[in-house]
Amino acid sequence: MPKITADILQNSTINITGYKMINGKKEIPIVGIHGWKGNGDSFKAVAKLFNLENTYWFYPQAPYETGQGEFSWAKEVEEGVYETTKAQQYLEDFFVNKVFTKFPPEEVHVIGFSQGATICFEFVLKLPVKLAGVYPIAGFLRDFNSTKARLHHKQKETPIFIGHGENDDIVPSKSSKRIYDILKKETKNVDLHLYNGGHKIGLSYIKEAKKLILGEK
Repeated sequence: MPKITADILQNSTINITGYKMINGKKEIPIVGIHGWKGNGDSFKAVAKLFNLENTYWFYPQAPYETGQGEFSWAKEVEEGVYETTKAQQYLEDFFVNKVFTKFPPEEVHVIGFSQGATICFEFVLKLPVKLAGVYPIAGFLRDFNSTKARLHHKQKETPIFIGHGENDDIVPSKSSKRIYDILKKETKNVDLHLYNGGHKIGLSYIKEAKKLILGEK
């Protein structure tokens, strides 16, 4: 659970630097969270797929190194047990001091792929603010049996658009189906888009996600 409080967020947004205008439109802030063994540059290829001109992308990088130029949002300390404290601390600092000092939370979109989608489910949706949208793709939960709330009450109006390839053999699509059913019990603003393909981001999902980001849906 993020330790970010409303007071911390209020202080972080006091000196928001403001938007730039691109072709007469405000910049749209998007945080792209990479998956396992990715890095801060991994999501730049995804940003190109979205092909949105008036955007400002943030690319956080996970703190646990798994290899040269490869990083993870969790570290296995023993079989089935993972350390995530460093990742949580990093993300708290990243959102408060880099993202929310530049843009107000309600304008920020967050996209995560695979392990990055898990960060969306387990960290981003528990931030004590409404966001513009959260887009977890091909993700999973580390604990499906938890009875704790899956999102902060202030995010009940945050649009959540889950995506998953129906032929994913790394993270089966039933994972997102289960998460969708869980979240439906807490918010009406969640949708699931299944697409043809494996462990990747489907073009049909990108098409629908772009409509949400641009306010066309």
